[in-house]
Amino acid sequence: ARELVHRIQNMRRSAEFDIADRIITYYQGGDGLNEVMEAHGGFIRQETLSRRLVDGPPGPEAYTEDHTIDGLDVTLGVVRD
Repeated sequence: ARELVHRIQNMRRSAEFDIADRIITYYQGGDGLNEVMEAHGGFIRQETLSRRLVDGPPGPEAYTEDHTIDGLDVTLGVVRD
């Protein structure tokens, strides 16, 4: 969960979001990622200012990146809310 927070925070900076911007975070990555999101979703939302964590592909307006985290291939997308 901490590694996801770190990656999402870096994505916020890369997308040039304001530090106080609330976002929607999209994720795709299979069962392992779903388990992390279910167990630690509140922590991830709080630390990244995400209003929602959405399991699915990000829309074209989202800033997206592909990552490998603990052996899982993960696609993350962030968009201002």
